[in-house]
Amino acid sequence: MVLPIVGMGGIGKTTLAQLVHNDQRVVQHFELVLWVCVSDKFIIEEIIQSIIEVATMKKCDLTQMETLQKELSRVLGKKRYLLVLDDVWNEDEQKWDAMRSLLCSHAGSGSAIIVTSRSDQVASIMGTLPLHHISLLDDDQSWELFHRKAFGSEVEKNEELISVAKNIVRKL
Repeated sequence: MVLPIVGMGGIGKTTLAQLVHNDQRVVQHFELVLWVCVSDKFIIEEIIQSIIEVATMKKCDLTQMETLQKELSRVLGKKRYLLVLDDVWNEDEQKWDAMRSLLCSHAGSGSAIIVTSRSDQVASIMGTLPLHHISLLDDDQSWELFHRKAFGSEVEKNEELISVAKNIVRKL
């Protein structure tokens, strides 16, 4: 299962994925919880190296695909894992198919992959689940969030203060 999280830069995709990745219920549910930052390079060997390094907490000096696959097989060992691939830009479907095939062949039942990307195209290539699109808050939602965080429930009905606060929210 691959869940893509999509939205413009800075909108909170990585933060949302981190909240899931770090949640104690998630950590307890999966045998391995892994985080790999991909960015603009989608070099399968380097991604596999990173997965191995995160899983073992040791440097991986392997470079040949065959030995990387064997080590990945040993490390993942059909365990149920959650893998977050953060900031994926690759739109090459063949590369992703090869990567997905490799990851799925070593996945235990119930394993999951979360992919964060700015691109709907990447999400449609990589995702097996409907994409989760993060968008900007509208003015009312922004005001509600700002109001809760800045004032809590203890705000007095100070019209001048509320006017200044609403002006700040409009500029965000």
